[in-house]
Amino acid sequence: AVCAHTAHSVAKWELNQVILFFGSLGFPDSEADSYRRTLRMAHATGLHLLKMNAISKVYDYGIDSDHAVVLFGVIRAWKGEFKIVGNPNPLESHYIPDYGALHDADIQARETGVGSSYGQLVVLGYKEYLVKGGVLEPKGSRNTAFPLDRREEANGIRRDKTVVTRLVGKKGEGKKTPLETYCVTMRVKPKRREETSKVVVTSYIPDPALDMFQIGRLSVRQNDLCLRGPLTSNSRGQFCGPVSRYAARIMCERTPPFKTWICAAGFDNKRDIFLSEGAPKWKEEDEG
Repeated sequence: AVCAHTAHSVAKWELNQVILFFGSLGFPDSEADSYRRTLRMAHATGLHLLKMNAISKVYDYGIDSDHAVVLFGVIRAWKGEFKIVGNPNPLESHYIPDYGALHDADIQARETGVGSSYGQLVVLGYKEYLVKGGVLEPKGSRNTAFPLDRREEANGIRRDKTVVTRLVGKKGEGKKTPLETYCVTMRVKPKRREETSKVVVTSYIPDPALDMFQIGRLSVRQNDLCLRGPLTSNSRGQFCGPVSRYAARIMCERTPPFKTWICAAGFDNKRDIFLSEGAPKWKEEDEG
């Protein structure tokens, strides 16, 4: 999917987009870090990248000859010398955003307003009720509207990798890598009594092509929209209700046609989601 660009879109890349691209090629960390340092010093842009089509032109950047072969292949694909088949899913890790299209969409949103808002969510009725003696007492105003506006900086994420283990650790003990920002952990009940539970951990990485919004019962910074629903007081005086603390998240594409995905569950203050054995789950046919 790193080939799923055109020379026209790559030509608009700025330094940070070139740096991100080199990090997606799978080169060893030490070499990749060295390349990125050299590219920063040279203030390399997409135009510089497109000119790296011969060994003599990559030596100035200290790029290994074996890695240069990989780079040449990608550049040739951008120029249309290879045919790219498929339509990558922007929620998957192997998808590389079209930074040229993102740049154009930012300008369009700023100058014309197209893409500056993805729409709005409207709460029919009241977004909060207090239950007193079996009677619902509404709070606030009716039909509250929450705008889904384009963010100044994208905060979306896409799936990176999934790890399955039978070692059941303590909740939240898994560590994220510097690139990984969010994590979903779920326990899967064993089919046979003698087996131990499986733990499935899916990590997510930043995606500059998506904006993310979150809905939940708690009035915290993680939730863009606080939707509390009918609330009752428990024995400890805490308000509880049918809406989850972190109920859902909405992912909006920053480029036309501005597709939107609604995902169950939201992330907590540690950017984690934990699903118990009783949570609904399913497996896609191609996930093994």
